[in-house]
Amino acid sequence: MQEKQQDLQVKQETRVVSKMKDLGKSQLNGMLQQVEAFAKLDQTPLTQQETAFALNILESVYKKVQEQNLLWSQIDIMGCGLYSQVKSYARLGLTIRDNELYIDIRDNGKTGLKDINIKKQYQGLEKELVKWCSKKIVRFYKDIVCAGDNLEKEFNFETGLTEIKKHEKDPKVDRNKLDNIIGAYAIAYVRELPTDTKTTPYMIYIDRNRIMRAYNASPTKEKTIWNLDTRKMVLKTASWELYNYFKPFIEIPIELKKDWETTKDEMNWETGEVIDVVVTETASDELISFDEEVEAEPTQAIAEEDIPVANPNYKKRPF
Repeated sequence: MQEKQQDLQVKQETRVVSKMKDLGKSQLNGMLQQVEAFAKLDQTPLTQQETAFALNILESVYKKVQEQNLLWSQIDIMGCGLYSQVKSYARLGLTIRDNELYIDIRDNGKTGLKDINIKKQYQGLEKELVKWCSKKIVRFYKDIVCAGDNLEKEFNFETGLTEIKKHEKDPKVDRNKLDNIIGAYAIAYVRELPTDTKTTPYMIYIDRNRIMRAYNASPTKEKTIWNLDTRKMVLKTASWELYNYFKPFIEIPIELKKDWETTKDEMNWETGEVIDVVVTETASDELISFDEEVEAEPTQAIAEEDIPVANPNYKKRPF
């Protein structure tokens, strides 16, 4: 008798899991249809490969909504331009699977709902540079500099670039502690001519002042990600500066120009502060403000709700 009850319970649980999977598949299909609808409205229908990229992003969005126990009614899908965001990133060929993007869900004080925003990781920026920079970048290298390290930089008069000649690391230093980090650098190795067998290292160096400006620009009081993974956030700052240097050399195909423009993160400009950029004669005063990945507080369990449909008359706000 007890075995029959256990078998019955197992079958019921199996049916529940199966129903949830069917529900998830149905919702994802509905969301994908909305992305395709927005692509057609923009007269940029998705290719088969771009549809696969879009599905990968939507699966990550769906998973994160579930992990945070949110209802779809709590999310302003149309207001945050979710489907347009997915469409643009899919057309650019960026994925969450390769850590090129991440999903950011946060409260919107004006609407009382939550916004979903898709952000580029530095891996996504590097992919853009490799694909579309007129200077042929073949690889990247980045690292942090801590107190106690022996770092030697030298100006190369032949190339007009500053190069790192030596970086000996102090093995006794905690390299994930912000107090110990005094700088960081990012290098792009460029093949100047197709016939070149050697590459030219284009390097930017950021000092502690720049690192702390990025830390203070983080919108959260707790600085969660900065405290948990300090090294990663410092390297991200250095990568952003390297990306800024190469941005004038990016040649986006005309058919992707709009998608690229709408996925660029907003910049904050500061007057009078100069970043230590040693890759060129002129320094940049550009401060890049990027968000941390913040986990929202759990609320209610996800419900069986329909995905909002696209409204052709809806005017998307910029994101």
